[in-house]
Amino acid sequence: MDIAASATYGDQVQRSGGTLNPQSKFEGYLFGSGRFDLTDNWRWGFDVNRTSDPAYLQIYNFQHAYDRSLNSELYGEGFDGRSYASIQAWSFQSMLATDSQTQQPIVAPLINYNLVGEPNEFGAYWTLDAGTMVLSRVVGTDSRRITSNLGWTLPYTAPAGDIYKLRATVRADGYWVNDVGQNSTIQAPNRRH
Repeated sequence: MDIAASATYGDQVQRSGGTLNPQSKFEGYLFGSGRFDLTDNWRWGFDVNRTSDPAYLQIYNFQHAYDRSLNSELYGEGFDGRSYASIQAWSFQSMLATDSQTQQPIVAPLINYNLVGEPNEFGAYWTLDAGTMVLSRVVGTDSRRITSNLGWTLPYTAPAGDIYKLRATVRADGYWVNDVGQNSTIQAPNRRH
């Protein structure tokens, strides 16, 4: 685990745009990461990057002072034989004064599962890839997605050394989007009747 933090409480703090705020105000940042093994097959971790005000990082020339955004993640993942599973949560803090923090997305949960089956006596095997994602904003467009991809693969090596693969896949996707409007980053399509 690695944590870095800074804080100040002062009578004047330079704000974005170069103006001074005469009121006493708390300013600070928290950057950190951690990785933890729960078992031989499961682990979790985090990356947190937050500040009370982007100008605070720029005044003191701290790490990430001129990044476009600060990204934070919480995750867990597991490995078991021929399968992999992960769950993640993401949040974003814009570092631009022109961006609205209420329109920054929060992605939680983001879940993925991948499985490769055991080959049969002919070498054929099944695969499964599935996932779901929920993206929300305080103000703006929200979206949800669910995906699945089921596949079957038959590899073949010819006597001369040629390698072939016969594949068949079926895919299904579902989407649900709301609050799509003129002020959203996603524009509704124009339809003519």
